[in-house]
Amino acid sequence: MKNIVMDKLTKFYSEPSFNEYLDEALLSDPERNYCLCFLSKTIQREDFNDMQYLVLKQLANIVRMNVREQDIVGRRGSGIIILMPDFESVDAYVFATKIKGIFDGYVFTHLDSGENFSATLEYKISEFPLNGIDRKELIDFLDMSDWNPVFEDDDDF
Repeated sequence: MKNIVMDKLTKFYSEPSFNEYLDEALLSDPERNYCLCFLSKTIQREDFNDMQYLVLKQLANIVRMNVREQDIVGRRGSGIIILMPDFESVDAYVFATKIKGIFDGYVFTHLDSGENFSATLEYKISEFPLNGIDRKELIDFLDMSDWNPVFEDDDDF
């Protein structure tokens, strides 16, 4: 990678650095399975949207404690994106539901008012090569997908 830039808030790769890493991974080992998992949070009270950074920082902490050593994590807009080598969609789904269970149970405190509030986590998953053969196709699949995909083939579970 040429210029690695880390996001100051989450301490994960910036979006451009993550994209560069993803491109290199897909080109270097096209026979390997990869999953992308995009996690995005929503604060339940619109009047507390000024706490977005606090909520994203907590999500980053939860992700950091639960990813594998070989996973690559980046910030994508107001969410977090994870490249998971040797994972299939079912594996990423199990991971995402675990993170959602932890995150959705967390109670935040507004820094100014002291009031408690909560946030919920949504996720999207794409798999290489099933949902795309390059970064653009995988990201486009994420962007067009429904939140929290339900797998039609229940035999996988």
